Amino acid sequence: MAGISGINMNTFAAYSNYKNSSSMFNIGGIGQTGAIGAMGSLNSLKTREANNFLSSSQNQASSPLSFLTGMKQNASEFNSSVKALTGFGANGVFSQRGAQSSDTSALAINSNKNNSGFNNFRPMNVEIDQVATAQRNEGSSMLASGRSAERGNYGFSIDIGGQSHDFSINVGAGDTNKSIQQKMADAVNKRGIGINASVEQGDNSRSSRLVFESEDTGTNEAFAVRDTNAPNGREGLASMMNVDEADQQAQNAIYSVNGTQKTSQSNEVELGGGVRGTLKEATDDAVRVSYGQDAGAIRGGVEDFVKSYNSMLDSAESNSMSRLSSSLNGITNTYRGTLSNLGIESDASGRLSINSEKLDASIQNGRLEDAFRSGGSYGIGGRLQNTANQMERNPMSYSNTSSLMTTYNQNNSFNFNNYSSMFSGQLFNFLL
Repeated sequence: MAGISGINMNTFAAYSNYKNSSSMFNIGGIGQTGAIGAMGSLNSLKTREANNFLSSSQNQASSPLSFLTGMKQNASEFNSSVKALTGFGANGVFSQRGAQSSDTSALAINSNKNNSGFNNFRPMNVEIDQVATAQRNEGSSMLASGRSAERGNYGFSIDIGGQSHDFSINVGAGDTNKSIQQKMADAVNKRGIGINASVEQGDNSRSSRLVFESEDTGTNEAFAVRDTNAPNGREGLASMMNVDEADQQAQNAIYSVNGTQKTSQSNEVELGGGVRGTLKEATDDAVRVSYGQDAGAIRGGVEDFVKSYNSMLDSAESNSMSRLSSSLNGITNTYRGTLSNLGIESDASGRLSINSEKLDASIQNGRLEDAFRSGGSYGIGGRLQNTANQMERNPMSYSNTSSLMTTYNQNNSFNFNNYSSMFSGQLFNFLL
């Protein structure tokens, strides 16, 4: 079929009818056999006439055909996301295994299921005394339009990582507090010394403050700010803006694994047994790390499902595919309460969103798996799977066919009245 990859068989049929009739004709029923048989007649067409007509007709047909091929792709992605939540095989998210944290608000697990160290994994207790933090110096809230500094050249220095970095700022007659803060922030950021400088809103909309914060956490990123120069013995800019004192000190993470204390410059830590974790907050009680269902994979599966579901609904509504919209909404509306309790919520338009707290809980207690894998073809998962399978096999069955497919007569009129064979005819060259 490579020889006709750029020609739509329906357009060929349309051209043949166009030359022999001035009345409305139907081209939806041309199937694979008819399309192949029509190839032999193509050589008999006048080249210039054929090219002109093909170009015109394909331009007219490109919009609905492009939409339908895109819809088939969306349907395939949606079907894959549903299969991941309902399937029992290796591709099902509930079948995947990994390390799990008993308290994800304090310790998130970043496990690598392909790490050979997982073969030697043993459950562990993790206690978190403190998490690693970045140093943050927040300047005073100042009237943004005020002018606290005199004209002249000012200097300040920042010591970080064993090195000293000097900065020079020229204050002009028209400079305001905010413009001076911005000059200082720009100078620091341009140097790239490991500190993020920004100008934030102060205590109200008319005020602003300068903020210095180390890019990374840990004591190695601690820094000191001091003034080095000011005109006429005036107060320096660092002191004036109050960015020479730390509001949050840089500190290392302190934690223990099975009673062995450890420290880290970062909150990303090795726990052992091929498992990495992210320390999120200090705990009073130990966090239990065990081996079981991979909660991250399950959450990812739900996120993919919500994204693909919303994409299908957006496409259906933007192209007036009420059958598809009704089918999707019919399922989620039936199980609205159940889905909400699982952490999958819907708004008035039918779009889905994730309630993280509820979702994490339903993953841990197993209710999410039960909901999607039980009930057979009449359960949430079963009904979604049946719809997804049908959509992928033939998305046309959910379309409002009269608004999607067209046929042409000599006056470029549009009509469609043959539903049964349009999938093989209208999309023949696009979907093989």
